[in-house]
Amino acid sequence: RNKEKCKERHSEWYEKNKEYSLERQKIKKREKKLWSIEYLGGCCSSCDGTFHPSVYEFHHKDPTTKDRDPSKMMSLSHEKLQKELDKCVLLCANCHRIEHHGDSY
Repeated sequence: RNKEKCKERHSEWYEKNKEYSLERQKIKKREKKLWSIEYLGGCCSSCDGTFHPSVYEFHHKDPTTKDRDPSKMMSLSHEKLQKELDKCVLLCANCHRIEHHGDSY
């Protein structure tokens, strides 16, 4: 019964503070992405370029070991994110496209 009351109060609070909650989530995810970029070296591992954080993507070295997409894990703990990032390299968007396209040209 107490859990139900807590859940109801939280739902009410969230509805009243939805804009604040969404903005706070966005800030936390950006902070986590910046941390992830620094954790993987802070530059593209292919071209060594340094770019705006929005350009970086996380590429799994071995796709068969992929548990989750790190960009969708930004709300999880550093430990869980770090475990997935250890399977990745940091690439700029351009190098990531080239990596997945292969040499068919």
